[in-house]
Amino acid sequence: MSVVDFVIACNAEYEGVVKAKDPLVLHHEFWRFVVRSFISQNTRNGKGKKPQHRRYRLAPIRFGSLPMILTKDSEDVNFPILIATGTLMDVDHRRVVAKRIILTGHLFKLHKRFDL
Repeated sequence: MSVVDFVIACNAEYEGVVKAKDPLVLHHEFWRFVVRSFISQNTRNGKGKKPQHRRYRLAPIRFGSLPMILTKDSEDVNFPILIATGTLMDVDHRRVVAKRIILTGHLFKLHKRFDL
């Protein structure tokens, strides 16, 4: 098992919004996973930014550029909604996904030498 990255392209016919932790169904070869992961942007140096165009999942290791599709469950169980299509990225344990956050708040513990 490893973190498997997928490069995805959104379907032009789907006009809804896909939020970061929405449950989507990933169809990859004969595997089917329910994915609740975040989407990040693919960069040249291997460090992903948070906002868009890359989805990852802990899954069995695969090699090669294999196709995949992302669907979303609808009211009719037999006809899921196609969200995106894409391919598998190479498996790289050194890939970093960075999430930019802004920390704000108040100090919760005061000491003479340092603050927490």
